[in-house]
Amino acid sequence: MEQDKEIKSNCIKIFNETKDIEYVLTYLRDNGYSKIQSVQTLIELQKTDLGKAKRIVHLSKSWADMYSRDEKFHDAIEKVSEKIRG
Repeated sequence: MEQDKEIKSNCIKIFNETKDIEYVLTYLRDNGYSKIQSVQTLIELQKTDLGKAKRIVHLSKSWADMYSRDEKFHDAIEKVSEKIRG
């Protein structure tokens, strides 16, 4: 928990000094944060809404290697949802 506070504190410092959200996202990922944790941190850091934070993280260079996998997952969920709705 203490490490989490330190990481978030460092994110605030990084963002205030650089205004570079990509650098913040890379820092989070390098410190073991998941995409979901990165979204949550971005919401806290920028006081932004969930949708915007998700788009920023999903489309970031920091998470570019996961983009294709996540899009396929999203498409699969939509197909299942369509089947359920009939």
